[in-house]
Amino acid sequence: MNVTSRLERTRPRRSSSLVAPRWLGFMLLACACGGPRESSAPAAPTPEPTKPAAEFHAPVDARAAEVAPVDASAVEVTPTATPVPAELGALEPATVERANDFALKMLWELEPQRDNLVLAPLTALVALEMLLPGARGKSAEQLRKALQIDTTQALALIQTLRALTEQPGPRNELSLAHGLYAQKDLAIQPDYQTSLTSDFHASFASLDFQQDVDAARTRINGDVSTATRGKVAELLPVGTLPDNTVLVLTSALAMLGQWKEPFEVARTKTGSFTRAKKPAVEVPFMHRTGHYALGKLGAATLVELPYQGGGLSMLIVLPKADARSLTKLSATALRDATDSLVVHNVDLSLPRFRAKLPSASLVPMLQKLGVRLLFGDSADLSGIAGAPGQLKVGVVRHGAFVAVDEHGTEAAGATVVGVSNRSRPPSVDVDHPFVFVIRARESGLILFVGRIGDPSRADG
Repeated sequence: MNVTSRLERTRPRRSSSLVAPRWLGFMLLACACGGPRESSAPAAPTPEPTKPAAEFHAPVDARAAEVAPVDASAVEVTPTATPVPAELGALEPATVERANDFALKMLWELEPQRDNLVLAPLTALVALEMLLPGARGKSAEQLRKALQIDTTQALALIQTLRALTEQPGPRNELSLAHGLYAQKDLAIQPDYQTSLTSDFHASFASLDFQQDVDAARTRINGDVSTATRGKVAELLPVGTLPDNTVLVLTSALAMLGQWKEPFEVARTKTGSFTRAKKPAVEVPFMHRTGHYALGKLGAATLVELPYQGGGLSMLIVLPKADARSLTKLSATALRDATDSLVVHNVDLSLPRFRAKLPSASLVPMLQKLGVRLLFGDSADLSGIAGAPGQLKVGVVRHGAFVAVDEHGTEAAGATVVGVSNRSRPPSVDVDHPFVFVIRARESGLILFVGRIGDPSRADG
């Protein structure tokens, strides 16, 4: 039976039940600053308590169809989480909406050929925002227009994320890390360095890109890998960091989150997942009956899965057809739909899944959004160092990972921005035998021609 029709037909009843079809749209990981509304109908009977999950571990491989039941006999009972602080909901709605618009642009602009794609858009937003205190003139204007968020708003986002890292909930982990890596002899503007280390809480490291760019690349990759628990290990592949790099900015976000109500591993069964324009595939489906917030977004169905602690949740957006039918989805429409979620008793079927984006360039997407000057010799990053036109952005790369199983979610992502000196003029060393030609420039007529095999001799 069609999901939409089933949901609509069951609304007038005391409770409703939804069986998710064997395919789904895309996933958004979002702060649940406002909870869903309870259904106006009398509350459905409380479902039988689910056994607590074992200690959280990395989700299992989605190709494994059958999984042994969890032995809950030795499970440690964790106290109820402290409520999420009220200030987490104080973020300006306009700031959230602009950040979400940027996230949705990334979703549809980056790697469009991929069936599975995971992104950590806030890391891209923050890493690019870390450029703004050093950008000047039209370079700053183009970047600010593309991001739609100024530095003050970016710092408010970071403050919210930092607060979440301090109270992610029991058995949950959320970490945020920013880095500033500078050429050891680069004369960084003091105000810029202070802004990044104090306002953005970025760690600072002095490296020698000029002497050994690969060693610097390895160091940065290692730090990003540590910050993402090894899930984004090669954000800068070999050859992606130019040898005239003088500064690199990084932003990384990682989480381990347990479902508020875990799925019972014993109920996971293999089922058929319908793919767009491709044959169906058999994958493990998790099953659980319980209370979930449901809503509508046009023809799409929304279901929200909260994590322990209440500060984070996963929102599944399930269209009638291919997920690419949601390419016009806006942050405003998503906000309106999530504001209207209503709790129902739901029979939920969700595939275990994982996705990885090892490393992808954000430069084409940013150029499409109007950021052009920063990548050329007309860039003005004089607020970082040097004179206008001396520095330009040479690299912007993004990587991310997500894995979902019966216990919860493991996710990580990172973005790196590399700043380089202007293209150095080619080096020509006339240090071995050569031929010379003296000619009339307009006609090309040769007046003199010769060869020099030993400049130390004045005769032949």
